Amino acid sequence: MSEKDGGGIAPMASIIIPTRSRPRKLRLCLAALSRNGDIIPKEVLVIDDGSPRKLSAEIDSFASAAGARLLRQPGAGPAAARNRGAAEARGRLLIFLDDDCQPQAGWLEAIVREFESGDAILAGGPILNGAKANLFAEATQLLVDYVSHVSINAGLAWGFLPSCNLAISRESFDRLGRFDESFSFAGGEDREFFARALRQGFEIRFAKEAAVFHFHEMNLATYLQQHIRYGRGAVLYRQRLAARHDTLHVPLRWYIGLLKYPFDGRKLAQAVPLALLLALAQFATGVGAARQAAGWIRYRIENAMRSLFDRN
Repeated sequence: MSEKDGGGIAPMASIIIPTRSRPRKLRLCLAALSRNGDIIPKEVLVIDDGSPRKLSAEIDSFASAAGARLLRQPGAGPAAARNRGAAEARGRLLIFLDDDCQPQAGWLEAIVREFESGDAILAGGPILNGAKANLFAEATQLLVDYVSHVSINAGLAWGFLPSCNLAISRESFDRLGRFDESFSFAGGEDREFFARALRQGFEIRFAKEAAVFHFHEMNLATYLQQHIRYGRGAVLYRQRLAARHDTLHVPLRWYIGLLKYPFDGRKLAQAVPLALLLALAQFATGVGAARQAAGWIRYRIENAMRSLFDRN
C-alpha cells in the first residue's frame, strides 16, 4: 500500500497536526500516536502556526523526539496550517488531527479501512470529551456532537465532520480544494470544507472505532470566547454558501432539539446545567455573528464610499 518517491518509501497516511503555543498538549497527542502501535506506514507533520520563540522551541523538541516533521509558518490560522501540511505531505491519505486530541488504540487502522473501497470519501470518527470534570468542555462537546454527527445522521444539510478527526485521500483533497484560508481562526472552516465535499458528491463515512479524546479545558471566559468565534465563523460560512447560490435555513425545532439533547440519558442534575450552558453558547454565537456581520457591512460601506470619492 505504499509507493516510492524521491525520499524513499512514501507513507500510506500523513497525519497533519496544526499547533500554536500548546507544546504540552502536543506532546501528549504525539505520545498517544506513538502508543497506538499501528502497522500502517505513516508520517506525522506538525505545523507550528506562529508560536512565540520559547514555546516554539518546546514544540520543536517534542516533535523531534516523536519523529515528526516540523514545519513553521507565521500565525495564519488552522486552515492555512492544514493546507501547509497537506502541501508537504507524502501520503496517499491525509488525516487532520488537533494538538489537544489523543487518538485511541486502533484509530489509524479504523480510518484506513474506510478508504479501501474508493477515494471519493470524507471520513471521521467519534470525538470524546477528555476533560470530563470540566462542565464547559462537556457542554462544548455536546454542541459539536449535535451540530456534526447527530445532524449528519438525521440527514440535515448543516451537519459536518469536525476537522480535529478528519480524513480524505490526497487525490480527493486536490480535487476538492484546500481549506478556505479566509477563516483565519478556528470556527467554520471545516463546515465550509464539508459543504464543498457534499456539493461534489463525496461519500461521508463515520468510522466508529476511530475515536479521539479531546482535552480542551475551559472556564466561563474562554467558553464565551470560543462560541463568539463560532458565531463569527458561521457568518463567513453563510457568505461562502451565498456566493455559490446555496441557502441554509435552520428551523427553530433544531435549536429546541439542541437544548433537549443533554437530557438524553442523563440525570436531571447533570442535564440542567449543560442545557443552560448550551443556551448561553447560542447567545454568545449570536453575539459573534452580529459582530462579524456588522464588520462586513462597515467594510462594504467604506469600500462603496471610497469608490464614490475615487470616481469624483
